[in-house]
Amino acid sequence: MKRAVLKGYVAVLCVGILICAITSALIFDAKITGITENDMKVLATSLEEGFERAVQQQQDRQAPLDQDFYETLAMDLSRSAEGHRVTLISPEGEVVGDSEIDSTTMENHGDRAEIREAGYDRVGTMIRESDTLGYKMIYAAIQTENGYYLRVAGEYQGLISDLISFLPAIFGSVCVALLAAVVLANRFAKSVSRPIVDLSQSLVDVKDGSAVLKPETYPYDALQDMAQCINRLSENVRANIGRLHEERDKIRYILDNMNEGFVLLDQGETVLIINHSACQFFGCEKNVIGRSFLRATRDMDFISSVEKAMKTGKVVTFDCHSEGRILEANIYLVGKEEEREEGQAKPEKERAPGEQDRGLLQLHEEKSADGGVIIILTDVTDSRNSVKLRREFFSNASHELKTPITSIKGFAEMLSSDIELEPSQKQEFIRRIAMETERMNGLINDIIMISRMESGDIAENLTEVDFASVIKECVDEVQPLCASEDVRISSRLDPCLIRSDRKDLYSLASNLISNAVKYNKKGGRVEITLQNKGDRAVLRVFNEGEGIPEEKQARIFERFYRLDQGRSKAVGGTGLGLAIVKHVVERYGGTVALSSSEQEGTVFTVNLPKQKEQEG
Repeated sequence: MKRAVLKGYVAVLCVGILICAITSALIFDAKITGITENDMKVLATSLEEGFERAVQQQQDRQAPLDQDFYETLAMDLSRSAEGHRVTLISPEGEVVGDSEIDSTTMENHGDRAEIREAGYDRVGTMIRESDTLGYKMIYAAIQTENGYYLRVAGEYQGLISDLISFLPAIFGSVCVALLAAVVLANRFAKSVSRPIVDLSQSLVDVKDGSAVLKPETYPYDALQDMAQCINRLSENVRANIGRLHEERDKIRYILDNMNEGFVLLDQGETVLIINHSACQFFGCEKNVIGRSFLRATRDMDFISSVEKAMKTGKVVTFDCHSEGRILEANIYLVGKEEEREEGQAKPEKERAPGEQDRGLLQLHEEKSADGGVIIILTDVTDSRNSVKLRREFFSNASHELKTPITSIKGFAEMLSSDIELEPSQKQEFIRRIAMETERMNGLINDIIMISRMESGDIAENLTEVDFASVIKECVDEVQPLCASEDVRISSRLDPCLIRSDRKDLYSLASNLISNAVKYNKKGGRVEITLQNKGDRAVLRVFNEGEGIPEEKQARIFERFYRLDQGRSKAVGGTGLGLAIVKHVVERYGGTVALSSSEQEGTVFTVNLPKQKEQEG
């Protein structure tokens, strides 16, 4: 422990020094970079005067402003700038002169960040790797009065060289810190480790309740609290030992009234204890106690699992099926007792009538002390089904939520980074974040809605609702989507009153109609009809999409099932629309049918009673 404290103390100190050094280097690099950028701007401004003066003199001499003139001018300006690279660029972005590279071999520079910035801010700067020279440079560009750009470049050393310059200071600080840490940690470890060794030794005495410590003799409050806790624990152990005999008398009652099956076998696979539930599971009687386990069951899974548990000493768990139910069997090895409690069970003839059951249990415990197994049988049908449904639900929900969250994270990181973005790019990122947020919100709302539908946790607000007006509202809402997808939509709606919750009918119609538009083809059509047929309303939604393959039609109403992942991501949606439709239809005692082919398109037909069928 002393060594661990020492290592931890030194490690924390070294990490702190390293963080301070790196932070200082970053701040130093930022200040040096800012100063360098400002110097380059000043240099570019001063060279601008020489450029304009040379151009004016050339024009006064009526000499041509050709490639040779600009090449020579770039070299002259570079010499006056103490060897910094100078590049002359035309208003169209063409390089007309460079002090180090043949300008005729250079590509158009109009898209360079520093040139674009100089175009609207007169002076622009940028640090990046030079496409021509192959190493990082700092650029400063200025737009002259005649529209030309004069760019000055200098080599940029960067953060690594700054960190290297800090290495001697970091190394010296670490050496001094290590020396101080060794001295301080050594003294601290001694003051902590000695009392802890004493406390750990006292824990051995807790098992029989004999541990007694004096907290006031320890130097730290935390150690005094630990000593007090050990004393309290020892007192509790003494009290618990006194209660063990009382609890032992309750075992038989508890076992016979528990829902789980319980069986205790000795090493010879003789049944010592079997409760009522286990008898029901195995189809046997209590008279198998004292007999071979084969009298209780002939199931080879149980017999082989008991033998395996005895041989390996490990817990054996498996599922078995009985009359449509799933039973989980857990088989535990009972270890041998190294020490027996003093005293033996009373002879049967000397026991009072009320003591007979307790004596039998004690006898079984003594028989199993040499080793055996415990079998626990639990009906896990409902829990297994629930776990399976939850696992599928959370897996699908997590997969669907991952995409918008990843997009939002990526765009947010771009906006918060140091990368310079155009205002139009920022607006596009913000728009995409809002779109992904809305998509995620819609998914969560659909998940909540379908979860509440499945659990029945929805307050009903039944009224006479005109289904035709609900459908018309949904049609009006998808008109912008129809325009963007070039889809024509038509409807023939008979007035139809249904006693229902308007929100349920809206969810049903909205999902069917929006899907018909989203999964249609360009220039396709959607036809919606609503008819009264006696005491039922029939809604038919047709679209001219590619159709749904017959082998996939059976799964189309499953939660998160997508026919075409790529197409589904492109048109949006949550993958829960048709699942919601199915739940709404079933909630009102209706039916929904699907007919689809690649040649004729897809038709969803919903048949709803006008009066909700009463449950029960």
